[in-house]
Amino acid sequence: MTAVEALAASWASIDGHLEAFNEGRGKSVFDDRTGHYAGYMEEARELLERLKARGFWLAPMEATEEMLDAGQIDSGGYAALVNAFLKAGE
Repeated sequence: MTAVEALAASWASIDGHLEAFNEGRGKSVFDDRTGHYAGYMEEARELLERLKARGFWLAPMEATEEMLDAGQIDSGGYAALVNAFLKAGE
């Protein structure tokens, strides 16, 4: 799960639409009857961009090498910092 999807799912749960959000996951825009998944994802992307413009970024509480390899940690130098930290522990 990416930071965008985690934020979108959290927001959907606050609005009481988590079930519809989860049902839309993996469906095309045309097959997502409620549009909740695509809508929350787009708004979460916009929120993250605005946070980034203000000098903040969301990151997983515990980064793993799998997250780095999957590109789920991708902001600024954070991925490099976490990668260096993980490699230092080897």
